[in-house]
Amino acid sequence: MGMQGSPTSILRKYLYRECRHVFVGIVYLVFGQTATFAVPLLIGQVVDQMTNQGGKDKTNFYCLVMLGIVLISALAVWGRAFTFNCMSERMAYHIRYDLFMHVTTKDIGFFDKNKTGDILSRMSADVAVVQSGLGTNISMLVRSMITIIACLVIMIAISWQLTLVSLTAIFTILIVAALYAIKAKTISRDKQARTGEMG
Repeated sequence: MGMQGSPTSILRKYLYRECRHVFVGIVYLVFGQTATFAVPLLIGQVVDQMTNQGGKDKTNFYCLVMLGIVLISALAVWGRAFTFNCMSERMAYHIRYDLFMHVTTKDIGFFDKNKTGDILSRMSADVAVVQSGLGTNISMLVRSMITIIACLVIMIAISWQLTLVSLTAIFTILIVAALYAIKAKTISRDKQARTGEMG
């Protein structure tokens, strides 16, 4: 796969090649998160049955169901982590290989203008950042989105007034987080530039 085009389009090509594994990982993630939300509901059912006379049989039943859901959740979490980690490793391998082949096609003038340490930094540290962003962070993003949507639905069902109050606080936190992300991005770029200069 060539390295021509904008960075976004290049990364999109690598991600598209792994779309099947992304889909499988998201399916695992959905099962895991669904099971996570089912556990508190079952705990509530167990508590209700314990307070009722003659509810011992149902209590045992709900406990067994909860145990099964926890096992399914554990398997789903393992499958999600395994799928996304393998995908990110394959993508990092292909990116490094294509980048190396692309660099070897450059003429001698390219190496006169660019420091060797900077090139090595791009091939190691930068690719590791991309690997994390396209692998683990995708999993975390989808998981967070599912959690946020589920929590919003539950909160609105309980009290939409309290939901509005909570959203006001959340928006404030998002603004602070966005400002911090901009600052962190600047620091990261400066770190990468200094790493290249050290080489």
